[in-house]
Amino acid sequence: KENPKIFKDYQLNLTPEDRRKNKLKMFNLSLQDVSEMTETQENKCAICGDFFTDKNYPVVDHDHTCCQGYYRSCGKCVRSLLCGRCNMSIGGFRDNPKFCRAAADYLEIHKNLLTSKRNCETIESEERNG
Repeated sequence: KENPKIFKDYQLNLTPEDRRKNKLKMFNLSLQDVSEMTETQENKCAICGDFFTDKNYPVVDHDHTCCQGYYRSCGKCVRSLLCGRCNMSIGGFRDNPKFCRAAADYLEIHKNLLTSKRNCETIESEERNG
């Protein structure tokens, strides 16, 4: 079993390029594979559609239920490239579509409720000042 502390110390001593290559090895991907994925996705996040940049770089998304080892992947569970925000978001929802849909429903419901509430307050305010 790999020791996370030793792995982290090792990672800190690597150049950014070496870290990136190691991360790709973790998913059994080459730089060419990621380049092709980026091109297929038109250099955009597969969820939000934001363009990848030096500050918003692509993150390899994979199915966490496929390979149980944290530091290794079979490569067959790679889904797409995401921006960091989207990758963290679906990770926060534990890669569960049910939770993602529930969150979307929650946002829609509250957006509609708040919009209705704001419209009422605006109308009341206009009537008072009218």
